[in-house]
Amino acid sequence: LLLSRALPSVMKQTYPFLTGIVAAHGCTDGTADAVRSNHPGNRKARVIEVPRRRTYPPTSMNHWLAGPVAPANAALGHCLGDWIARLDDDDEWTPDHLDKLVGFALAHDYEFVSSAHDTPAGKVQPYVVNGVHIGGVQTWVYRSYLRFMRFNPDCWRKTWNRNNDIDLQNRFVRAGVRMGYLDEVTCHVSPRPGETEIGSKAYLADTERTERRFAF
Repeated sequence: LLLSRALPSVMKQTYPFLTGIVAAHGCTDGTADAVRSNHPGNRKARVIEVPRRRTYPPTSMNHWLAGPVAPANAALGHCLGDWIARLDDDDEWTPDHLDKLVGFALAHDYEFVSSAHDTPAGKVQPYVVNGVHIGGVQTWVYRSYLRFMRFNPDCWRKTWNRNNDIDLQNRFVRAGVRMGYLDEVTCHVSPRPGETEIGSKAYLADTERTERRFAF
């Protein structure tokens, strides 16, 4: 999916100034080599290999809540540009995603912007945090000086707002980050092959399968 869905949508961006950082999180399927061989010498696709260590009880729900934290934080440490954007391996940006979001941020002096995304069921409504509308994490674009605000590896311990991206977006709001929401679809989220659900529903549809797939 990384090579057929997410990464091609990054490489097709109309925004000209871009480096893709692929965080290979303990991959055993040749992900790093596959990315390098598909984009030899291309400065827009760089691989960092992140060891996979047990940092939480490996239940299906905890994999959903905290699984992306280690690779996401490792990638933040390699971000050198003015803006940061995140995309998971099974999602796709529209070609103008970064152009629209960066332009929107600059036009309104926002530090953090997001947009709508859709699924096969249609357009997804944004989160609302203290009156601030925020799109899904796959639509986030924000100033790189905010990279010191990392995803929380202990988010699974919380009793509310436990998901890693919800935890971080709430901290952005509380910190007073200037945030804007573009009510346009700039990202597509689809089920993985062989699955019919997305997000937490996909993780919980077959917990044994999920725990085998993400085992430490």
